[in-house]
Amino acid sequence: DSRLFKTEVTGDGKMVSARLVPVKGELKRMWTSMTMNFDQVSYKALSIDITEAGGNTTHIEFIY
Repeated sequence: DSRLFKTEVTGDGKMVSARLVPVKGELKRMWTSMTMNFDQVSYKALSIDITEAGGNTTHIEFIY
Protein backbone atom coordinates (compact mmCIF):
# COMPACT_ATOMS: atom_id res chain seq x y z
CA ASP A 1 0.00 0.00 0.00
CA SER A 2 1.65 3.26 -1.14
CA ARG A 3 0.12 5.11 1.81
CA LEU A 4 2.11 2.94 4.21
CA PHE A 5 5.38 2.29 2.33
CA LYS A 6 7.78 3.92 -0.06
CA THR A 7 8.90 1.11 -2.40
CA GLU A 8 11.95 0.63 -4.61
CA VAL A 9 12.61 -2.40 -6.83
CA THR A 10 16.02 -3.04 -8.42
CA GLY A 11 17.64 -5.94 -10.24
CA ASP A 12 21.07 -6.98 -11.46
CA GLY A 13 20.18 -9.86 -13.78
CA LYS A 14 20.60 -12.50 -11.05
CA MET A 15 18.66 -11.05 -8.15
CA VAL A 16 15.69 -8.72 -7.66
CA SER A 17 15.55 -6.57 -4.53
CA ALA A 18 12.42 -4.94 -3.16
CA ARG A 19 12.99 -2.29 -0.49
CA LEU A 20 10.12 -1.11 1.68
CA VAL A 21 10.39 2.03 3.80
CA PRO A 22 7.48 2.70 6.16
CA VAL A 23 6.21 6.26 5.91
CA LYS A 24 3.90 6.42 8.93
CA GLY A 25 2.41 4.57 11.83
CA GLU A 26 3.65 1.85 14.13
CA LEU A 27 5.94 0.25 11.53
CA LYS A 28 7.87 3.49 11.08
CA ARG A 29 8.50 3.60 14.82
CA MET A 30 9.79 -0.01 14.80
CA TRP A 31 12.01 -0.14 11.70
CA THR A 32 13.47 2.13 9.01
CA SER A 33 13.55 -0.32 6.09
CA MET A 34 13.07 -3.91 4.95
CA THR A 35 14.82 -5.30 1.88
CA MET A 36 13.69 -8.58 0.37
CA ASN A 37 15.98 -10.30 -2.16
CA PHE A 38 14.68 -12.81 -4.71
CA ASP A 39 16.29 -15.05 -7.33
CA GLN A 40 15.38 -13.40 -10.64
CA VAL A 41 14.71 -16.72 -12.42
CA SER A 42 12.84 -18.79 -9.81
CA TYR A 43 11.49 -15.84 -7.74
CA LYS A 44 12.41 -17.75 -4.58
CA ALA A 45 13.17 -15.56 -1.58
CA LEU A 46 16.92 -15.48 -0.89
CA SER A 47 17.11 -13.17 2.10
CA ILE A 48 15.47 -10.41 4.09
CA ASP A 49 17.26 -7.54 5.81
CA ILE A 50 15.40 -5.47 8.40
CA THR A 51 16.88 -2.26 9.77
CA GLU A 52 15.33 -1.28 13.07
CA ALA A 53 14.69 2.32 14.08
CA GLY A 54 17.48 2.07 16.68
CA GLY A 55 20.02 1.08 14.01
CA ASN A 56 20.22 -2.69 14.61
CA THR A 57 19.97 -4.91 11.54
CA THR A 58 18.47 -8.40 11.26
CA HIS A 59 19.52 -10.60 8.32
CA ILE A 60 17.51 -13.73 7.49
CA GLU A 61 18.88 -16.01 4.76
CA PHE A 62 16.81 -18.80 3.20
CA ILE A 63 18.52 -22.07 2.34
CA TYR A 64 16.85 -24.42 -0.14
